[in-house]
Amino acid sequence: MQRTHARAWLSEFAGTTILLFASVLVTRWLFGPRSALASAVAGMPGRMALDGAFIGPVIGLLIISPLGRSSGGHFNPAVTVTLWLLRTLPGRDATAYVVAQLAGSLAGVGLAWAVLGAVIAGPAVDYAAIRPAAGWPSGAVFAGEAISLAVLMSFVVAFLDRPSLSRWTPAVVATGVAVLIFAGGLTTGGSFNPARQLGPLLFAERFSYLWAYLLGPLAGGVILVVLVRALGLPRPLTCDLRRTPPREAPLRLIRPTGVGSTAGSTRPVIKEVEP
Repeated sequence: MQRTHARAWLSEFAGTTILLFASVLVTRWLFGPRSALASAVAGMPGRMALDGAFIGPVIGLLIISPLGRSSGGHFNPAVTVTLWLLRTLPGRDATAYVVAQLAGSLAGVGLAWAVLGAVIAGPAVDYAAIRPAAGWPSGAVFAGEAISLAVLMSFVVAFLDRPSLSRWTPAVVATGVAVLIFAGGLTTGGSFNPARQLGPLLFAERFSYLWAYLLGPLAGGVILVVLVRALGLPRPLTCDLRRTPPREAPLRLIRPTGVGSTAGSTRPVIKEVEP
């Protein structure tokens, strides 16, 4: 049991590392010096559209990859916290997921620096650290990040709650991320993932907006959970973004193999199902 838990935690670390490496890579293509793509697409709207078109599918593929099958495919502390608050993930796993994701954020940027070299430290790329559009204060960034995460997770919850739609959840996440990156890139920056910003901002040594990018998505998750509980879900959800519990078993929470409740937990009994 412990081995399968650890495999899920390592999958979240590896998946987040890949996500951050991909984010730095696409930023280098879109903004870096001597980049043919940066020269071809000079305007910010076009660059943000390409950024979303690249990162959205990367996240969708990570969710359906062996890494996603092992852990459920979160790769975002705000997603993990939201699903934990919805009582689909035990606290031990939620804590380990968040730690793994934040560590993966640092590892992904470090890997990008090792592969791409000092060019990512220049002002044009700046370790892919996201910044808001001119004139956006920290409070507005916080609100924008909260709203973005709440909107994304509202679609996730809606699709996971319906067996006929649940298999499309990875595609919904990929599409939602792409759209929100485009919209947020022109306003608050478009992160809505604390792990997406932690590594880049720490490497770039830019801390003025760090609190907004870390706490905003978490606040969005809390807001969504409050709304979900106020409206009342018809049945429990899964923490696996690839699937949902069957209608005939409404009282069981089905999660990725090996991520079960701990002995003595007061949470509902977890049935483990092979992917």
